[in-house]
Order: sequence, then C-alpha cells, then structure tokens
Amino acid sequence: MRKCGLMEKEMLYFSEIYNVIDENVPLYAHTKKGKENELLIEHIKRCDKYYKKINEDKSIKDIVYRCADNLSFIEDDNERELVYQLFYQMIMFHDIGKLNPSFQAKILNKTIDKDNELYAYIQSEHSCLSSLIYIIYFFEKLEKSRKKSYFKKLIVDFAFIISRHHSNLTSFDTYWALVKEKIDCIDFLKDINGLKTDLFISKDLEKIKNSITRVDSIMKKVKPNDRKECISKYFLLRLAYSVLVSCDYYATTKYMDDIEKIDFGTLGDINLFYDEYKNSDVYKSINKYKIEKYSNTNISDISVMNDIRSHIFLEADSELEKSKDCGNIFFLESPTGSGKSNTALNLSFKLMENRKKLFYVYPFNTLVEQNKQTLYKLFKNEEIREQIKVVNSITPIGKIEKEEFEDYKETLDYYKNVLLDRQFLNYPFVITTHVSLFSTLFGYRKENLFSFLQLSNSVIVLDEIQSYKNSIWAEIIILLKECAEIMNIKIIIMSATLPRLEFLSNDSTGVVYLLNNSKEYFENPLFKNRVRLSYELMNFEDKEFLLSNIKEHIKDNCKDKKILVEFIKKQTAIDFYQDIYGDDDINVPMFLITGDDSIVEREKILKPIRSGEIKDCILISTQVIEAGVDIDMDIGYKDISMLDSEEQFLGRINRSCSQDKQGVCYFFNYDNAKSIYKNDYRVNDEFTLCNPDIQDILKDKNFAKYYQKIMSVIKNNRNDSTGDIGLKNFFENVMTILDYPKVSEKMKLIEDDNMRIDIVLCREIEDENGKILNGWDIWCQYKDLLNDKNMDYAEKQVKLSQVRSQLNNFIYTVSNKLSVDVDDIIGELYCIEDGEYYFENGKFIRSRLDNSNSLFI
Repeated sequence: MRKCGLMEKEMLYFSEIYNVIDENVPLYAHTKKGKENELLIEHIKRCDKYYKKINEDKSIKDIVYRCADNLSFIEDDNERELVYQLFYQMIMFHDIGKLNPSFQAKILNKTIDKDNELYAYIQSEHSCLSSLIYIIYFFEKLEKSRKKSYFKKLIVDFAFIISRHHSNLTSFDTYWALVKEKIDCIDFLKDINGLKTDLFISKDLEKIKNSITRVDSIMKKVKPNDRKECISKYFLLRLAYSVLVSCDYYATTKYMDDIEKIDFGTLGDINLFYDEYKNSDVYKSINKYKIEKYSNTNISDISVMNDIRSHIFLEADSELEKSKDCGNIFFLESPTGSGKSNTALNLSFKLMENRKKLFYVYPFNTLVEQNKQTLYKLFKNEEIREQIKVVNSITPIGKIEKEEFEDYKETLDYYKNVLLDRQFLNYPFVITTHVSLFSTLFGYRKENLFSFLQLSNSVIVLDEIQSYKNSIWAEIIILLKECAEIMNIKIIIMSATLPRLEFLSNDSTGVVYLLNNSKEYFENPLFKNRVRLSYELMNFEDKEFLLSNIKEHIKDNCKDKKILVEFIKKQTAIDFYQDIYGDDDINVPMFLITGDDSIVEREKILKPIRSGEIKDCILISTQVIEAGVDIDMDIGYKDISMLDSEEQFLGRINRSCSQDKQGVCYFFNYDNAKSIYKNDYRVNDEFTLCNPDIQDILKDKNFAKYYQKIMSVIKNNRNDSTGDIGLKNFFENVMTILDYPKVSEKMKLIEDDNMRIDIVLCREIEDENGKILNGWDIWCQYKDLLNDKNMDYAEKQVKLSQVRSQLNNFIYTVSNKLSVDVDDIIGELYCIEDGEYYFENGKFIRSRLDNSNSLFI
C-alpha cells in the first residue's frame, strides 16, 4: 500500500491551536456579569475536554474513520488519520476568529474602531474569520502532500462547518461566495494581536489568497466518484456540525452557568430492560410455546392467535441470531395484529450489543403516546421508566424525576439541564415520530442538527415507513443504509404491507428479512379469513344515494354490533356523523373521531369500546383510526384509498380473531383519494380496489405481488425522482454540492401547507385525570411567559413547552381565509376567547369557522 505524501513527523497533533494563538495575550471568548471574563484559550480547552468525553461516549473517531474509508482518495491509515485530525482540529479552531479586534472590543464593551480596515471586511463577526484561519493554516500543512487537492477540498468543507456553528447549515456555495468576498481580510491578519505572526509574516499573502481562490478549480476535479462517497461526505459534515455545536454549547454552559454535563443519554445495562421484559407474562407465554410446540408446528395448522404471534416472534428471533452481522437494515413484514411491536421490542434488545441508545419511531403522535403507555405497563421499574422519553411536538420537555433531584427542581440549573437534554436528545430510550427523526437526519436548521450525533451506536425501530410519499422511497432506503453503516446503527423496519424498498436502490446487500416466508403467515386462516370482504357498495355513481344506502345498511346491521365507518375526508366524516346522529331510528351510542380531536378526547371514546363496557356502537372516523389503534369492531365500512390503508383498517375488525364469528368489511368509493395523496402511484385506479385484481390481492394478502407492481412503475418512470435519472440528479446535483436546505426540502415527509393557520379555540375541557382545563387561562399563561423579559432562557423554554402542551388541546388547523374576528394573536397563532360556539356535542364544527373542505384526517 502506498504511503501518504504527508510524513509521520508532519502529521497533525492535538497542539496545533497553540501554534496559532499566543497564550500570553489576554483574549476573551465570553463574559458574564459577576464572573471573570473567560479567556479564549480556556474556552478552547473546555471544548477539547467535552470533545474527548463525547468521542469516548459516541465513538466519534470510529465514525470518522468509516467515512474516510468511503472517500475514494484515501488509501492507507495515515491518510485516514489525517481526515480524523482535520475533523478534530476543526473543533479546536472554531472560535479562533474571536481574536478579531472588533470582537474583543465588543465583548469587553469597548468602542469598536470602525475605521480599522479589517472591520470593513469582517466587522465584529468571528465564525467566518475562524474558518479562514483554519483554511490558511492547514493549507500550509499540506504543501508536501501529493494529494493536496483532495485534502484542500476537505479542509474547506470543514471550514464551512466552522462558519455555520452559530447558525443554520446552509449550502456550501453560499459560504464559498462569502469567502471570496471577504478574502482580502487576510491582508490584516498579521497585525492582529494574539495571533502568532510567524504563521503569516514570512508568507506571500497574495500566494495564500491565490491558493484559496484556486479551490474553485479544485472542486471541479475532486467531486465524489460515486453515490456512496457523496453520502459519506454529507453525513461526515453533518456529524462535524453536531459534534462542534455540542462541544461549544457544553463548554459555554460550563462557564456561564457552571453546569458540568457528564451524561449524554447513554443507555446503561440493557439487561436491566431485558431481564424485566423476560419476566413479563407475554414473554413467559412465548417461551412456553417454544418449549412445547414451536419445532413441531406447521404455520398453516396454527388455529390460536397467541400461538401464531409466538411463532412469528420466535422465527424472527432465530433469524436475527443467524444474520445480525449480515446487515444493518432488518425488515419485519408481518400481518396486522400479529404482535409486531412486541417482536420488535425483543429484537431491538438483542441488537443492543455494543450500542447505547434506542429509538422507537412512529408515523403519528397518537401512536407515540400509545406506545409509551404500553412500555410503562410492561416496565414497572422506575429506573427503567426514567430512561424512556417522548420527543415530539406536543409533549412537554422531559423532567428529571429521580428522587435525589427533588430539592433541585424549580432551580435555574434544573431548567438549564432539562433544556440541554432536550436540545441534544440526551435520553437513552427515545419514542418519537418519523417527522422528528427525518428532521434530525436531513433538516438544515440548527435545532435539527443538535442531536444528530446521538444516532450513533443506536438501534432504531421504524414503524410503517411506507406511509409516506413514494416519491422519496428510493432516497430513504439508500440514505438509511449508508447512515446506518457509517454511524453503527441497526434499523428494524416493520409493517404489514412492506414494500421491497431495496429494489429501488439496485442494491439488496445489507438488508435482512426476518421472516423467510411471511406469505405463510398472511395465508393462515387466522389472518386471511378473519374478515369477509364485500364490494356490494362499490358501484354507486350517485354520491348522495351512496351515503343514504350506507346509512340504511348500517341501520340493518347495528343491533348488538360494534360498527366502524371510515371516510378519507374529514368534512365527509363530520357531515355523515351529523346526519346519522340525528336519526331517531338508530338507538345505539354514536361517536366521531377525527384529527381535530386531542389524544384525551380520543381516549375517552375508545376506552369504553376497547374494554367492552360498550357492547354496540357506531364509530365514525377518518384515517386516524387505522394505524395501531387497539380496538376490536365487528363490522367495518370504508371509503377506499390505498391498499396499505385498507389492510390497516381491516386490522380493527375482528381483531381478536374470534372463532365463533367472522368480521365483515364493506368497501365503498366516495371521495377521490387522488386529491389527498398527490403524486402517489398507489391511488391510481389500477392499484386500488376499483381493480378486481387488487381485490384478489387483498383477499389473498399477497402484498408482495402488489408492491412488485408499484415498484416497477416507480422505477420505470424515468422522469420521476426515484427513477435512475432522478436519483443520479439528486445525488450529483444536490448532495454532492452540500446544499443542505435542498436536501432537507427533498426529504421532507410532510409538505408545508401555506393555506392553513393554527387557531386556539378557548373553552373548558376535562383532561385524562379529570382536571378542568380553561383554554383562555392557558393562553394567558403562554402569553405572559413569552412576554417575561426577566426569566432565564432555559426556564422559559421548559415552561413554555409545558404550557404549549396543554394549549395543544385547543389548537385547530383551519383555512387561512378566516371570516371571523379573533381576540388575540401571537406570531402566527390566532386565538378566540369564546371558542365554545364552534363546537356541538363536543365536536368541532369546522363549517362555522372554515369553509374549506380539504383537510382529510
């Protein structure tokens, strides 16, 4: 193997910063009233200390090495080490620009000399200057390297991260244009007090500037060779930003507030979880099945639901043992109601060897909260519960619940610690949403990137990933695979209708299917024959006549039955509910659930149905009822949409697989799903229940055949982003040039709707504990907190999250064309004090406020 042109004696070491900064000159990084000013060198040393802690905890050096191995120009250990040292030195150099005289004058509250020529180029800013000094210093270090061009590009990439460490991660091109604009400030570096001038004084400054400007031509020559290299560079710099900002925040917090961060949310002994899990009734029952039946049982002969769930659990467990080192992506394709969550929990514990964090990721906030409660029922140990945190848009920032912290609560240090943990995701076991995870993976805003490093050495369980737009499925599987390899992540993806995503990437390596023949389970009568499918309501062309027929059909079937009716548009569900609610001939309880209902409101409806307290009822719903809602209904009526949704819905009918009765589902076609699922092939008529072939697929549970059709269409559409041409364009023209906002936009799971606003409708409601919440009082609390100029930032953020969590019970998304007067406005959040007018029988009457019918959940 050839040696790097940079000889061992010329390699970079941890002391490089001391070649640049004169420790005898008092230069400052931060000031705080009542404390001595923090010297710049002290801040750098604090960052160094925190980096070493993070490196030890998160194995950062190993991750950087794996990224380096994917860079085409890296050939040996010396070159790989050089990549790591440049990464490390980026952290050490990130604030060197604070020796800018204007910055020093500002921090010491002195008059800034605006006539100083350096001020004209850089003013009192320090990040861009830090990046320039980093570039100049390490360009000189590379003079004897035969791979100078490749490493110079890497240096300016790390300099880009330095320049953004106080702001969002924009595009590299934006940064490089700024460098060329400010390059003449180099002329004045030799005159800066505290900068060791021997670094520059003997140098030809024009030569240095020319060397930097020539990077433009270098960039054209040293583009990544392939997709893998491009992705590795993208995640390497994302990691660099996350680590740098973490070190900087922790070091600054240590000086400003004397808070020493020692816990980065690492899971302790996984056996604490696993041992309690193995002691559960569910696990014991599975183990009993393993001993008594597993090895001698054919799947087709199983006639007891818990037996087939146990069989699935054990097969997946066995396959994982054989193949856990064969890849990083594990697919668990299993029928609705087959115990996927329990199986995945066991698998995730087994994958935790040499890993330190667990993420459970769900499509909706309702599922997040539901699975938290499931875990709390399973784990009674408070030490375990304390490690499980929900992270989403509606849950308050987590509290420190340990008894020894009782006297610590309500102190400023408490709030600062709690906020730091939330910002940087310092939790061992995180339950969150796909949107939150994808923001961490691909978002470009500073708050998105804080927690990226926390994904390292973790296990991630993804539920129903196919529920999002298929226009980015190829990018999702490609990027997840590469990120998992780089960051030492194991990912379990589970669903009843799981598309073979790797088909879109043209690469099936590193993917493991945990059920060798999942079709056998789908074909078992417990799943295949659990619900009879009827299409007798499918052929009505007159829409109003269709709804009246559904109503009459329900009347004929509702005695001693629990009936579930699902529409795909919210307004249709509301209108049908109001019509049927007013029919005196129907004498069973009637309920409505839509996306407008809070978790508390939904649970009030679902709990008595789930417990059996209510024996017969009619539940009208939108698609919020589909995924993971644990109810067992007798008869279903569903407006058709995508096949995935139809199967999810069927999972709510005869869920217990009762042997003395068969559930039945009547499909109908009312609202047009294409207006909801835009640009998704699955709502084309040929792929819905309008097509008899698709009806057969649903009957036979042959989802592999269905997705084979879908994947072929996606891949063969050469103009689509997921065709080979579209993928090539994304990786070469977006990721390669490190345009982080464009990547973020591409990988966004849910599109922004600029035609919608959030409005607070104040009234009195009862929470899950029976406490009365007054919306206007909570609004006033929220407003008072925002206007409190004296409260510490951390305390304010924690308290705002707590109040906002309560306020979420009163927030509704409506058309931005309001025709009513509002009582108050905070930013883009509107408030009506007397919100009761907009409700009837506890349900939001959207038409009184919003004439738009486009919302569908």
